Amino acid sequence: MKIAAFSDWRVQPFEPLISWLEKVKPDLILYGGDDTIRFGGFTKDALGRIIEVHEHEEEIYLRTGLEDFFIRSDITTSEFKKAIQAKARESNRIFISPTDGLIRESEIPLDGTWIGPPRRKRGICLYYKRMGDDWLSMFAKLSTHGFAGVVGNDCQWMDRYRLTGNNIYNVHLEPLRIGDLAVLGLEGSPLDIGHILYEEEDAREHLEAQYKQTEGAKRRILVTHAPPKGVLDLSRRFDIHHIGSLAVREFIEERDIDLVVCGHSHINGGRYEKVGDCHVLNIASHDYGGAPGRAAIIEMGKTGDCKITTDVLYKWDNVLYNLHKLGRTRIGKLASIGIDSLEKITEKNRKKMQSLRGISDVLVTQWILEAKLLKEVRAIRIADPMWREINLQNCLVYDIETNIAQNRVWSIGVYTSDDKKYTQFFEKDDEKKLLKDFFGFVKSRKHLKAYTFSATDFDFRVIRLVASINKLRPPPILRNGIDIGWLSVYRTLGTPKGGLKTIAPYFGYEWADSSLDGTQVGMLYSEYLMTGEESDWNRLLQYNRDDVMATYHVLEQLLELEEIEVM
Repeated sequence: MKIAAFSDWRVQPFEPLISWLEKVKPDLILYGGDDTIRFGGFTKDALGRIIEVHEHEEEIYLRTGLEDFFIRSDITTSEFKKAIQAKARESNRIFISPTDGLIRESEIPLDGTWIGPPRRKRGICLYYKRMGDDWLSMFAKLSTHGFAGVVGNDCQWMDRYRLTGNNIYNVHLEPLRIGDLAVLGLEGSPLDIGHILYEEEDAREHLEAQYKQTEGAKRRILVTHAPPKGVLDLSRRFDIHHIGSLAVREFIEERDIDLVVCGHSHINGGRYEKVGDCHVLNIASHDYGGAPGRAAIIEMGKTGDCKITTDVLYKWDNVLYNLHKLGRTRIGKLASIGIDSLEKITEKNRKKMQSLRGISDVLVTQWILEAKLLKEVRAIRIADPMWREINLQNCLVYDIETNIAQNRVWSIGVYTSDDKKYTQFFEKDDEKKLLKDFFGFVKSRKHLKAYTFSATDFDFRVIRLVASINKLRPPPILRNGIDIGWLSVYRTLGTPKGGLKTIAPYFGYEWADSSLDGTQVGMLYSEYLMTGEESDWNRLLQYNRDDVMATYHVLEQLLELEEIEVM
């Protein structure tokens, strides 16, 4: 069975996901939760379910005059009003409030819950509006067995009932059976931050109840928003800690679960591991502006064996973001006047672009040149005195690896071009010794110039921080180094804008292990600090070496580019 999975699709556009699903043609689509409010509204039947689960409320107020109760786009407003009125006639608990100011708009929060009218009686206010697109129904039509998922901790209680409809299943409310396959579900996360939260004991009871419901299944998948405790769940948003569920961890260790699809820990998105015979896939996406969307294909065999392939569906660095001084705000402004691709950044549209506030003629000239270079896959250098300082024969290129909090260094890779040697400094437990060894190495090579890659002087800033903590002083060579990342971003045109993992492949460099990145390496080291469990150090040190050699490779390639004067 071919299964498509994604989670935490909070800021990403849906169009690339739809296109990807059309190509993949999955048998089943799984979603790990959060921001399901973006996916579509409620069906007419959802109103009845919402009312049924709130029998304990004194009254339910429906404000029919305001169209802000989310409904599916294939249901007309008049149809939904009729459904509301029918429910009102059936129950003496439901009150329809006209738009006479009885319920002020400011009193109605986005989650749909509301504490009573001015009489202060406790109740719940249901409100409705039409949705622009019904993405859920689109998803359901793009797979043989439809769409199954759960809501996340940042969803609201009413969002549970969005996951209903033709071929749309909320597997927290009821497991899904497809032949000998059962899909179980657990919404929300352990008590922490959010709205849909649970006690671990409640989660245990829920999972056991679902397991009994799926008796006879030969294969089982668990869709849970929170990962198993200690598995792809180390996060750093509010503090560095494991945010997974102990109940889920115990469940997959004690029961026959073949696959877990989860999210919640955005930083672990796109990664998968095994716990015993169970595959655990975290397929969350980040929620910052322009964050790429992650998705995965799982090929599940008849015995529950899984082959997992992850993908990135949406990247800002593929389009106009590659132009200088062009971020989300300016991209939006250009789109408002019909300029939404490199093909439209032309001399013909110069006046239209210049008409936008804050965009100068010089900037437009640069954009036009950059767009031309990007389309031709050609790059050039902007003249700068810093280029004159570079001598490929006297380079000391270094790269550091840290913990996830970026306040402890445990590995430093160095390449010296005068003798063409790579030197590795590695001390997982003794940072002071690591720094002393590295500083001594650098001091013995005063004739060299130091180079790093970050565009933010990251490596030296951290070196300076940890040196201060250890009462050491970095050598002058490091203090006077050059950040190649800054040159590649601000003093070249036609190259993709981004980190080392973006620019180095453009110039033909490949990492030995492309599945790793700096964040994951930092998390693996932090795991070691927290648990004492040894990591695959050779793999991580190879990654450190690749970062160093990629930096030197980029430096070589940049110096070969044609140079132009500032426009």
